[in-house]
Amino acid sequence: MSLTDIELRVLRLLLTKGPIVGTAQVGLALWPDQQLTPQGAALAIGGVLRRLVEKRLVKTSICDRVTTYACTTLGDHAQELARLDGIDHRQLSLLDTDSL
Repeated sequence: MSLTDIELRVLRLLLTKGPIVGTAQVGLALWPDQQLTPQGAALAIGGVLRRLVEKRLVKTSICDRVTTYACTTLGDHAQELARLDGIDHRQLSLLDTDSL
């Protein structure tokens, strides 16, 4: 499964700080250095979250009409595979094998 850079960043965010309540809160947590309105943050991240939910990498639940986002086990696995795929094994020395 191929994931974009932004999808991987969202998965990492949800793994470290999740579950996150509210679409806007996901966007604001992903881009803390940007001055986004809650509506702008929700609009910016909404499509990415929808794709991740469709791929079953992120699960949602609704509480008090607000959506909560959390990474699934499949999402955790996909993020780990993407991390391992990013390692160039040709550049590892024998002493660096513990980084796998």
